[in-house]
Amino acid sequence: MVKGLEKLAARQFGVFTVEQAIERGISLRTLSHWANQGRLDRLAIGAYRFVAAPEHAAQRVMAAVLLGGDTAAVSHRCALWVYELLEDRPPVIDVTGGRRIGMRGVVVHRSRLAETERTHVGPMPVTRVERTLVDVAGRLSERSLFWVVSEAVRRGLTRPARVQAQMDATPARRAAGVGRLRGILRDARIQGPKERELVLLLRRSGPPGVVPQYEINGLSGRTWFVDAAYPLRRLAIELDGSRWHGSVDDHQREMWKVNDLVLLGWTALHFSPHDLDRRRNALLRQVHAADAAAAPTQAGLGTP
Repeated sequence: MVKGLEKLAARQFGVFTVEQAIERGISLRTLSHWANQGRLDRLAIGAYRFVAAPEHAAQRVMAAVLLGGDTAAVSHRCALWVYELLEDRPPVIDVTGGRRIGMRGVVVHRSRLAETERTHVGPMPVTRVERTLVDVAGRLSERSLFWVVSEAVRRGLTRPARVQAQMDATPARRAAGVGRLRGILRDARIQGPKERELVLLLRRSGPPGVVPQYEINGLSGRTWFVDAAYPLRRLAIELDGSRWHGSVDDHQREMWKVNDLVLLGWTALHFSPHDLDRRRNALLRQVHAADAAAAPTQAGLGTP
């Protein structure tokens, strides 16, 4: 009996619930005796940790979701932390579904989860990435949401089409921030980490209104994407040297792209990854200067 409980707890960061202990033949009196001996640490009413298990930031989260029952899952910001999309565990533990949890620092969201909206990361029941992104869309800053979505896509945790499907299935009453998330999904097409870094820098310190991976229909009949754009001023920001620009065909393609931008009245600024790493202030000064010099257009479309 004891070995069975210890093995179970070992798979759950050293944590177990009273319900799990009773199922394995351990009485409440025995649990109380172990706690008095210093063998157990009570995390909440109904949940314990074996003191022999190393302390871990996930233990309180594990206890909360176990107390929520079989239909509960870690959600919202806490789910982002489980997916390692947040560095530090949030002070509040979010759990969606399941039953009421009498544990300090835990917020229970009463929304019901479909089976397809739950998964496991290791032993931890958690909302799927797509559901998590919809849940936090109205709770994160635009910059934070942009980074989280881009990182989730880059790491293969989700795809834009799957997030779009989750948004389409979300009732209007839970749709706070979904409109902003729809726009940010386009940002998830950004090619690499340096391009994402450029967009984050422009969002933080550049002129307002930057659009990543902006689509422009050229007079040559081709469609181009620029790393960052200010469409109303027809200002394009390109980060060169970090993607292709290698073969003769690539160079030819770049020339056609530059020509199309000029013919459509766009101003294009080109920077290198070195500029982004070592000359950020100079880069920002040039972007602000070009933005100030550019005359706003009626509509920042790729075609006149």
